[in-house]
Amino acid sequence: MSLLRRITGWFRGTDPAPTDDCCRRGHPFTEDNTYMRPDGRGRECRACRNNRRRIHSTTPADAGHESKEG
Repeated sequence: MSLLRRITGWFRGTDPAPTDDCCRRGHPFTEDNTYMRPDGRGRECRACRNNRRRIHSTTPADAGHESKEG
């Protein structure tokens, strides 16, 4: 789906996303792979959500920062 179509849908108050059958990384939106957000702001791909959690949980909190020790 094009960015222009999504922006246009946002301004009109319509959500074009439910017509998509795959996430942006190509995972299908099936019943088992779709997480519906409790705040009502749409849906998420469970495979992508799990990958994000895995990446963030294995990255040390201080990665990329210099030591404060002299």
